[in-house]
Amino acid sequence: MSTSKLACLFFVPKLTGLEKSFEISKDIKIVNSFNSQQAKTFFDFVEEHKVINVGEPNSYSLCVLFNKQPYYPELDDPYTLINRFSNILAVNTTSPIIEGHIIVSENEFKSIKYLGSHFSFTHSKFEHFQDLYGVMDQNSLDDLKIMWANYSDVWNSKKSLGRLSNALTFFYQAWNSQYMESFCINLSIVFELLFAPHSHSEISHQISYNVSRFVSDDKGKRESIYKAMKKFYSRRSSIIHGGLPDEEKIIQPTKNAFLLCANILKKILLDTKLTNTFNDEKQRKDLMENFVFS
Repeated sequence: MSTSKLACLFFVPKLTGLEKSFEISKDIKIVNSFNSQQAKTFFDFVEEHKVINVGEPNSYSLCVLFNKQPYYPELDDPYTLINRFSNILAVNTTSPIIEGHIIVSENEFKSIKYLGSHFSFTHSKFEHFQDLYGVMDQNSLDDLKIMWANYSDVWNSKKSLGRLSNALTFFYQAWNSQYMESFCINLSIVFELLFAPHSHSEISHQISYNVSRFVSDDKGKRESIYKAMKKFYSRRSSIIHGGLPDEEKIIQPTKNAFLLCANILKKILLDTKLTNTFNDEKQRKDLMENFVFS
């Protein structure tokens, strides 16, 4: 009896220094797609069936293999294994995933049973974020393994809809947005889930302050982060309250906020103690109060 296997080929990030494969967990493995069986079969299929808009073969260097096959038809569901892992990958690389493809095979990827686009190319993600796309190396892979393990503990702890999990879901909705306005709004929800105080007065000030305190101990850097966050929140408020600003005024504050948000989530997920803090309402509240009174 044949067993279906699934792989995701990603347009970015570039993967270097990995000759064979790297195990993220017992269910997930990463391989370099260059000269891999998965990529060869994919582009043979593309050529044979005249599939368009898939990019050049050398554009894909990252291939993710799933031993435990996710339910792949629901590609827009942020809670599927594919999308949850892709989201942690975006956090790890601090860059949106702009394009990818899913392939399913029943014969060890000698042929393809199913081909589907995943994270279809969008103009805004490519134009405004392409300078963020970096290179994954062994250190990045080691970090990714830690982050996935900590996130999986949160997901499996019966708090899959808790504050930290919800923040990651809205982070996914942000970088997977087609328009910068929705990108901005979803990012603001992430910041509020992570750093909102337990009162509703001066919320943009308090979130901006808490973010700056969490990110840096340096006074000058904290001031810079605080000002950037306040500018981001002013754009968010304009969108929410109907005074849509010119898109050019949204782009840079949102891009800065995305980088800040990705690095914050990365910091949290790389540290088991911080992961547990943001996954527990009392511990998170204590941390926010400590920022105010310390």
